[in-house]
Amino acid sequence: MICKFKGLTCALVLFSFSTLYSIDWQAKTAMPTPRSFCGGATLGDSLYVIGGRNSSGLLSVLEIYDMISNSWTTGNSLPIQVREFGTVTVNNKVFVIGGYDGSNVIDSVFEYDPISDTWTPKTSMPTARAGLALALVNGKIYAVGGDDGVNTLNILEEYDPVNDTWATMAPMPTARTNLTSQNINGKIYAIGGCTTGVTPCGTVEEYDPSGDTWTNKTSMPTPRFGLASGVVEAKIYVLGGFAPVSFIYAVVESYDPVSDMWSGETAMLTARWGLVTDTIGGRLYAVGGQTLYHSGYTGANEEGTVLVGLVEHHGSKSKKSLNVYPVPCRNQVNIVLDDGLKGANIEIYNAAGSLVRALRIDRSSFDLISWDRTDHTGERVPSGVYIICLKTKTQIFTKKILVL
Repeated sequence: MICKFKGLTCALVLFSFSTLYSIDWQAKTAMPTPRSFCGGATLGDSLYVIGGRNSSGLLSVLEIYDMISNSWTTGNSLPIQVREFGTVTVNNKVFVIGGYDGSNVIDSVFEYDPISDTWTPKTSMPTARAGLALALVNGKIYAVGGDDGVNTLNILEEYDPVNDTWATMAPMPTARTNLTSQNINGKIYAIGGCTTGVTPCGTVEEYDPSGDTWTNKTSMPTPRFGLASGVVEAKIYVLGGFAPVSFIYAVVESYDPVSDMWSGETAMLTARWGLVTDTIGGRLYAVGGQTLYHSGYTGANEEGTVLVGLVEHHGSKSKKSLNVYPVPCRNQVNIVLDDGLKGANIEIYNAAGSLVRALRIDRSSFDLISWDRTDHTGERVPSGVYIICLKTKTQIFTKKILVL
């Protein structure tokens, strides 16, 4: 994004991989039921986590995480116990597709209505499978890959929730299971997974629904399966996963579809595979998984704020600076106005690069101005990293702060 004002041009850019680009991970309230290979889908400010497995066996439990209150509640359980299925949100409904029920891979489709807290069966998927990935494009669900219990699959099938119908599309070039997928700008990216037995891959293939075609892309640096992903600022963040022998990852890598390039990011706090990842309010949430190959089920819930920087521009020979205190802050931060900076405008951005608050200074006699941690609506902003941006007619100064 480029911002221009009164002859000054400044760029708002993402941090680069080698220097400033990173993720701020914070531990949140753990999921009540430790488990892996469950499904997760976001609705509003909540993450719905469904089914999976733990040391007691297969599960059907539905637990709902509210990011605002940092708390969990329980919803109506899925009608069946299942793991390694696909989950996606469409039109404020959650769809659970396929999976393994303890005896067989299945083709079932269930729709969850959060308002009535009820599950409704829908038309079954043409190909029964587990370990598949789902992506949503233009209101249609695409079920990618998976396995039939013996062989890995390259099958791609399209589900229309409005008409409750399925169609078979062009197969994915690489058959694989326990992969992840995301939609960026109307194209689906199938990432990683397991090709045969326990052979991990870093393969990335792009599917264009408009032409029903697949294109090979740059492979992920760390081959793995049982991984998860989320999207922030048009980049795909791939979290965790497993690769024999006993390599369980906390690694996070991001993919930029525009440049077709991968970058390393700050690792999660907990190494795990079979986890759930989704994005709420521009933040990554990594929930559940296994910390060991056959055990170590966890309810770990970690929030990742992708840090976005502002390029700081100074006029030539400038000795002015932007000072704030206290840092970190809890309820209020004071912004000191050096000589020559009075009368400037102050803007506060969150770590995703969105404007949270603008503080207009109409008088030049103030030596400091305070931000009370509220946004433009008067609501208290959550904890995290924020960027204070002070603009004059010829200069821009920035300061990154941590709000507790």
